[in-house]
Amino acid sequence: MLRTVARVLPNGLTLFRLLAGPCILGFLCSSPPLFRPAAWLFVLAGISDFLDGFLARRLGQETALGAWLDPVADKVLLVGLFFALSWQGVFPLWFIMLVIGRDAAIVSGVLWLRHQGRTVPVRPTAISKINTAFQMLLLLFALAWGAWKGGVEGLGEGNTFYSLLILTTATTILSGLVYAYEGWRLWKVPPHS
Repeated sequence: MLRTVARVLPNGLTLFRLLAGPCILGFLCSSPPLFRPAAWLFVLAGISDFLDGFLARRLGQETALGAWLDPVADKVLLVGLFFALSWQGVFPLWFIMLVIGRDAAIVSGVLWLRHQGRTVPVRPTAISKINTAFQMLLLLFALAWGAWKGGVEGLGEGNTFYSLLILTTATTILSGLVYAYEGWRLWKVPPHS
């Protein structure tokens, strides 16, 4: 019984995060937006993001499904929240375009390289992990503000929000450049037969 739980727990936590994204969007798109439950569910999703990787490594249950599903769950959660909060005027359009554009370029590059016969490992870079952490902090700050202030009015008036926005922007650009370099490096390797 414990072995079965150990085998499915990491991917189960990832699946929880994948399902939490649409639930949080539902809270934010209601009228009026329900920031408090959205913030708490986001915190639980963030904890599950840490736990699924930790448990998979600790229990020796790292799987190809988990390696693929984990970044998908992150993107569904983060991109959905950026869109929902942008709709409410929290994030500027250029920022959303940058975040989405980077992710679209990475996915397109991976698909193209695989189509060309290149082996593309599925693993995040260190700067990508830092970027994801900054994205989560930025979203958590915005959700917490909305939860405890009763809305997002006045969110951009302090330095904390803009500092997190600048750091997230910088790490988004830097991680995109690192992935572009990695893609170019993989392109130079002859395709496998």
